[in-house]
Amino acid sequence: MVREEQDKMADTPYTGYFNVHKYSEGGDGATDSSSTFVSPTDYMADGDNGLGMVISFKHEPSGQSVFFKAFITSLNESYASDWAEESVYGRTDPIQLFKQTSRRISLAFKVPAETAGEAYDNLARISSLTQFLYPAYTSVGSAQTIAQGPVIRLKVMNLIAKSGHAKTQDEKELEEMDIAPKPSSFTGYKSNPDASMGLMGIITSLNINHNLESTDIGIIEHDINTILPTMIEVNLDFTVIHENALGWDSAKGFSDTLFPYNVTGMSADDAKGAADRLRAARASNVDTDDPANEQARLAAEARYLSLGGKARLKKDLKWLNRMANKQAAGKELTDRQKQNMEYLSETIAGGTGMAVEAFENMGGDISNKEFREGAADMYDLIDGE
Repeated sequence: MVREEQDKMADTPYTGYFNVHKYSEGGDGATDSSSTFVSPTDYMADGDNGLGMVISFKHEPSGQSVFFKAFITSLNESYASDWAEESVYGRTDPIQLFKQTSRRISLAFKVPAETAGEAYDNLARISSLTQFLYPAYTSVGSAQTIAQGPVIRLKVMNLIAKSGHAKTQDEKELEEMDIAPKPSSFTGYKSNPDASMGLMGIITSLNINHNLESTDIGIIEHDINTILPTMIEVNLDFTVIHENALGWDSAKGFSDTLFPYNVTGMSADDAKGAADRLRAARASNVDTDDPANEQARLAAEARYLSLGGKARLKKDLKWLNRMANKQAAGKELTDRQKQNMEYLSETIAGGTGMAVEAFENMGGDISNKEFREGAADMYDLIDGE
């Protein structure tokens, strides 16, 4: 069962199988459904139905992954720039020659167990992590040689992760329309437990403390000569292997604007625009949290009365109609799609003078005749009629 569980975790980018009742008292690997105890930590760590708060490790040679609940006690990063000094006769200071910048991570976390089954499962997970420290071999004749070193990907939620992400088709379309919250923006900033999105590197040291000596923590006597630790502490040092060259270009700026936390600050122009909109809303004594207020009108003016506004509106209406058709066909929309439907509906409503309350009374049906007539009015607005 342990090997099957490892294979399950290797095949999926999400955890999906944290359950303190995973093993029955008989030890046959069946889920113990007799207990009514529900663990809040399972919900925190579960990547399919919960919050996905986990630490993940992926062993690149084998493709296998292992996940731990994120009971982090310490997370430290260090960047070291390596310079070579060359003394030159007659100069006060030596010449500094840059060589490289390295990144290292120190991580400590606890692996607690609420049940005997979870304590057993924790040992299996730590066993997998320990196995990841060993290389992959290949047979050449009668001898074995190292085929690949134990390169590992480490992911600690959104803080330790590979910068950038593969965009879905939906995100690409929304980005072209310039309405989708960017992955680096505040509203679109999120992560997932996908171990393949971790930082590539090597574990240079791994320390495991079973806390057997602690009378406050205790152990579980599972059977004759068999104990299960209830609190294991893990400490490791990780050296990052940069997958892309990082540096500055005089024309393009920094090579990876999302490095290292997948965030980017608001540009000066965007910040000025946000400040202007906020001042206008305050001057009008408008509640900025109400989507049917002056903010919607200001957003419509910025979006549709600027250069290329008419073409942008056509794209918006085309996309809204496509989403309406999907809803009519009984297909479920993603949260991102629903958010952007709401945003576009409010913006167009602000520009045409339609009340958002009326749109909500339509049950979100953007194919409603009243909504389409309002969109036609928006065309007239752009044409200056």
